[in-house]
Amino acid sequence: MVLAVLSAAVFFMAPYSSLAYLTRFPIDILKIDQTFVGNITEDPDAASIVSAIIGLAHNLRLQVISEGAAQLDYLRREGCDEAQGFYFSRPLPAAEFVRLLETGGMFSRIEESSL
Repeated sequence: MVLAVLSAAVFFMAPYSSLAYLTRFPIDILKIDQTFVGNITEDPDAASIVSAIIGLAHNLRLQVISEGAAQLDYLRREGCDEAQGFYFSRPLPAAEFVRLLETGGMFSRIEESSL
């Protein structure tokens, strides 16, 4: 058995966020916060920022995961590697998550009306 440990950095819009962290810390995954992704289909500037983040991460040989995956088609077209959030599943208690993995279950997409 091989144990893989990956480290991730969340790209926030915050004063302490710096692009320099991308080269200072040994990270494998760059996570795009949902504040960037939420309105990419309506706001061309937001879409440009998300596209640039994905391109930057890939140029640095990082995987990209997006939080808030309601815009999944756009994220796929732009090359986002993975997505997470309520779009796929509500947060699960640990025991339920383990049971899901053990049975080979699938996460079900949650409709917005049920949130």
